[in-house]
Amino acid sequence: MLKKLEALHVPIDCIAGTSMGAVICGLYASGMSAAAIEKALAGMDLTDVAFDREARVDQPQAVRKDNLDYPVSLPLGFSSDGVRSASGLIQGNRLLALLQQHTGRLPGDVNFDDLPVPFRAVATDIETGDKIVLRRGSLPQAIPASMAVPGLFAPVALEGRTLVDGGIADNLPVDVAKQMGADIVIAVDIGTPLKRANQLTSMASVTQQVIGALISQNVRSQRANLGAADILLRPDLSGLAFTDFADAGRGIAAGAVAVDSSQVQISALSLTPQAWTAYLAGRNEHAFLPEGTKVDRVEVVANGRVPASRVRQALRTKPGDAYDPRTIEQDLAALNSTSDFENVADSLTGTDGDRVLRVTANSKSWGPNFLLFGLGLQSNFSGDGAFALRVGHRSRGSRKAGLNGVTTPCSAAAI
Repeated sequence: MLKKLEALHVPIDCIAGTSMGAVICGLYASGMSAAAIEKALAGMDLTDVAFDREARVDQPQAVRKDNLDYPVSLPLGFSSDGVRSASGLIQGNRLLALLQQHTGRLPGDVNFDDLPVPFRAVATDIETGDKIVLRRGSLPQAIPASMAVPGLFAPVALEGRTLVDGGIADNLPVDVAKQMGADIVIAVDIGTPLKRANQLTSMASVTQQVIGALISQNVRSQRANLGAADILLRPDLSGLAFTDFADAGRGIAAGAVAVDSSQVQISALSLTPQAWTAYLAGRNEHAFLPEGTKVDRVEVVANGRVPASRVRQALRTKPGDAYDPRTIEQDLAALNSTSDFENVADSLTGTDGDRVLRVTANSKSWGPNFLLFGLGLQSNFSGDGAFALRVGHRSRGSRKAGLNGVTTPCSAAAI
């Protein structure tokens, strides 16, 4: 859709997004063209990114063995307080790494008004239900907060709040765009129709229906804010679910068709080639970190059982080094791959002479003892078969320099 608007030379002076829309809008606001976004996402398996799947070659040997013996991934553990589960099936670490990779030139305390395209992300405060409009801070941390679908993605702690998907409060942020000063709003409604009662055949479908009902209510409210000059696009996404990341091409094609259906109205907003070139040249790039920016201090905040020394040991960046986002992300990816952490994130804040690289590492909150599950099937192809249910227990004992883990099969059943 953005690619079509660019081809028509339609200037976008500000942009606001919710949920998956915040991902695309945030990358576009950071200065990436629509073609650059498409190229960056086309070269990877988006399902693997969304669901935190790592290549085996990137995993430590102990994690590889656990995943081979116990391939059923359920985030369950126990402690002296009893059995606990994670706050979401997916922690979103690979998505965070992807966003940091493409927005590494931006500081972690940037004002979103200072981006090449002013931007807002919409999230929901899970404690109050209030709509939260994110205006500044770490762009790659704000975006996942906007798309943390309850139950699927873990909530995101940001600025003293616990945030989940913004679609619950405002899935079509027309009001946010108008508050940013937009005279004409191009609103994109990607909502899907609610299902009939006889189509709700599982707990998951009922939960999705409830969330969909909440979203449809706030979308109707926002559509009422559209004026005569505004444009509403409704791409046909029937048959696509939120989790159909591997089918993103269908969504892109549907967006292009929606723009074509309103091309007469949209073309009235087009600039001449000369004006379009001047518009692109006039985008603000002052927010980007200068080449050769130095890291003056390194701060590590470790929450949980994993000691800060373990995180420091894994970081190659030291005070006085040039800020290199790629090196830092490689180090954080290595930490995440150990399976000891719920999430690890970084941000560079401050001004020249006092640039602080802050790394926050959260140990898995459902430990320190973790339950692992596996299911084995076998057959002699002569009518005899068996299955085995395996349950493992992985404990992590603290060491002075880090952690060590032992996996023990707890029980197995075969029939």
